[in-house]
Amino acid sequence: MTAPRSSRRCAGNHALVLIPANNARQIRRALELADRWHVNGVLYGGQMGYEVANEIAVRKIPVLIDLKWPEADKDADPDEVPSLKTLRLRDRAPSSPAALAKAGVKFAFYSGAITSPKDMLKAAKKSIDAGLSPDAAIRAFTLTPAEIFGVADRLGSIETGKIANLVVTDGDIFDEKTKIKFVFVDGRKFTIREPEKPKDAPRVTSPANGSFPIPRRKGPKNPPPISPWPATARFPARSQHACNANIISGYLSADKFSFTINIPIEGSPTDVLFTGTFDGTSIKGSISVQGLEIEFTGTKPGVHQISSGGAQ
Repeated sequence: MTAPRSSRRCAGNHALVLIPANNARQIRRALELADRWHVNGVLYGGQMGYEVANEIAVRKIPVLIDLKWPEADKDADPDEVPSLKTLRLRDRAPSSPAALAKAGVKFAFYSGAITSPKDMLKAAKKSIDAGLSPDAAIRAFTLTPAEIFGVADRLGSIETGKIANLVVTDGDIFDEKTKIKFVFVDGRKFTIREPEKPKDAPRVTSPANGSFPIPRRKGPKNPPPISPWPATARFPARSQHACNANIISGYLSADKFSFTINIPIEGSPTDVLFTGTFDGTSIKGSISVQGLEIEFTGTKPGVHQISSGGAQ
């Protein structure tokens, strides 16, 4: 669920009004405004809900909780001492979901400024560590937001007649070691493929038609993951476009490679997995993105390859 905006949405036959309110003073003021305006209000922010959970419960107003928990600014002056109020908010904000659940407040999660799904799950795990049940955390991602926005008849749970949007994992979704195996979107299955870790020792060779500045590595036979660094990939020679991106993970061996980049697709950051083999003069493999598999081949400039269709 992405960050909401302060605007009107439809929920059944009533206009749903989203009201920003993060600290206790803002939340109390939002509750008063909702009463004064006689609107169907929903608070968003809610990170100090631990302090006013019972007051929210009395008004029976749902809350959308920002999962981007407050933290120290990485570029802040190291000599600047934060106030006790700021430190308390950083420490207790992840306990707000548990406090709201205990008070009987309907709440859901949204991403706020978080851009990675993994970071969203890590943030939700902090709430679980602070007392929220895992089932309540899953509900805050699924059925409850569907109920708040009036679409629970179509989304949010696994029931006959609802849209089949599912995520299948090999373990507890909030465990960092858990891997997503399949994703179903409107009943369509997408397989999540993990990069294959090669067993051969790495060597410093750039694949054909590609520029990958791999540093020489010394060490164990199994190569460590590639750290992020800029790379430019050029796919078959017929293509008129080049994709410039940072490699966020991957492996390189004597004749195999596997790496993942993240690029914007239709405005959203998307992971793209490249896997394949190369022999110094040619390259072939596949690109996996959003459930699609695209095969590619290439040869090093100046090298002629004979195929069934003739010389290339």
